[in-house]
Amino acid sequence: MAVKRKVALFLLLQTIVVASVFFVYKQGMRETPSRPQRGTMTDDDAILCDSSVSAHAQKFALGVPPDKKTEVKLILLTYMRSGSTFAGDLFNQHPDVFYVFEPLRPIQNQIIRKHTGAIFLDLNPVWQNADKQEKSLQTQVTKAYLDCRFGALNLRAFYDATFLSVGKKTKPFIDCRRNHQGIMGILGCLPLLQNPCAAARVTSLKTIRLSMEQAASLAKSDPKVKVVHLVRDPRGTLRSQRIYGKFKPSETDQFSKTFCKRVLQDAQVADKLTATYPGRVLRVRYEDLASEPLNFAEKMLGFAGLTLNDGLRGYIWNITMAGNTSRGVLRNERSNSSETSMEWRLKFDFNSTSTIDNNCREVYQRFGYLPLKTKRDLVDLGVPSVLGYAKVHGLW
Repeated sequence: MAVKRKVALFLLLQTIVVASVFFVYKQGMRETPSRPQRGTMTDDDAILCDSSVSAHAQKFALGVPPDKKTEVKLILLTYMRSGSTFAGDLFNQHPDVFYVFEPLRPIQNQIIRKHTGAIFLDLNPVWQNADKQEKSLQTQVTKAYLDCRFGALNLRAFYDATFLSVGKKTKPFIDCRRNHQGIMGILGCLPLLQNPCAAARVTSLKTIRLSMEQAASLAKSDPKVKVVHLVRDPRGTLRSQRIYGKFKPSETDQFSKTFCKRVLQDAQVADKLTATYPGRVLRVRYEDLASEPLNFAEKMLGFAGLTLNDGLRGYIWNITMAGNTSRGVLRNERSNSSETSMEWRLKFDFNSTSTIDNNCREVYQRFGYLPLKTKRDLVDLGVPSVLGYAKVHGLW
């Protein structure tokens, strides 16, 4: 009998424990949503709305430094897989430049796609619904980085560790953030962004997510803003995008039409901007930069009022012409940049290149790219696929 009582007591206690755990679990499910709901605040957002933390934000994060004397605010506007990492690194490596790599990614990935609101350090702060505001937010973030106004950034911009680690002068902020979490960590580490930005002669960013129309609006409102429009042969760009899963081979026709329409629209807006504000837009082909990296690097830097110093000259030589086969964080180092720029011709199928030739004729005409009429022409690198830059109006 004693044994039976013990067994019964054990089963009763076990039932009570299971029931208690289930009750606590159900309560937690009621009180805590499985993921952030549209228009709701995260813990960090709620903390930021606390008046004491808001005051701390006002003290450390807001406004343009009074001694800020930026000479040029440069936008490197380009497209996915168009040689932009290499081009951007010319500015990233320059000691007088504060460079930011792809600052608009958090808007696309963390706000628009997840349908959550946008909260800013310097809006007192205000919780906003970011749906259908992507372009406005993109322009605001671009301006904030160029102006060193980090309080005008969406809170989530400070969590993009992968891309912020690319910039030589933004990486220390990310290193600091790893040891200082949350809102107070952001505010405490923010001087590591603010100070080098304030000290730079040129603020610069590289983006594949901004239209020329948006860049033009910033240039019209600020005489210090300049735009580098970097393009690559659409066949090389689209082959690389397809390899990276941007679209399927069966979608080449429609995707190439959409892509080249975007490039053409950007070029047309750039024409209008140049006509109104001469000297504010530089058109650059990746193929030129790859074939004569030192020459055209000097031209790009000169556009921003910078010189090609010996250190940067050596860096360019090492990553483009000296047989260095190592790879950078985003594969921006190449043993021979000229060969890399034409590599697509040996690996792309003729049907796809013919489709792109047909769909991108206006882009070809504007930037000096040449169609390849046969399979033999495609793989024969002696047959040119691009005109010399001196023969193309409006380049460099």
